[in-house]
Amino acid sequence: MNLTRAVVLVIVVLPAVAVSVVAVMDVLRRRSLGAGAKVGWLAALVFVPGVAALVYLASRPSIDRPIEGFGDVGGGSGGRLEALMDAVERRQRGELDAAGFEAVVAELGGGSAPGQV
Repeated sequence: MNLTRAVVLVIVVLPAVAVSVVAVMDVLRRRSLGAGAKVGWLAALVFVPGVAALVYLASRPSIDRPIEGFGDVGGGSGGRLEALMDAVERRQRGELDAAGFEAVVAELGGGSAPGQV
């Protein structure tokens, strides 16, 4: 192997393979993707790996983006998600009974409590 091929391998091919592997692992782990979306992304990652991996990683939602209906989730001063998480922790510690927990969830506009239909 000559020096040019080695440089191309190290600078282009190995990072592209690494990005593709990260994208495949992320697709398989994401619960927010349905089965059809997973199959579509995996097919794209197999047939057009470099481009599909970059498009997937650039377009996937960041953990720092607000979740619709819950306000800012990045370590700030709160919002509905933080209040709900606090209520769940209080319920687990026994500081809130079922009725109190359901009242907090209803106040936050979350509909029925988790596990309720």
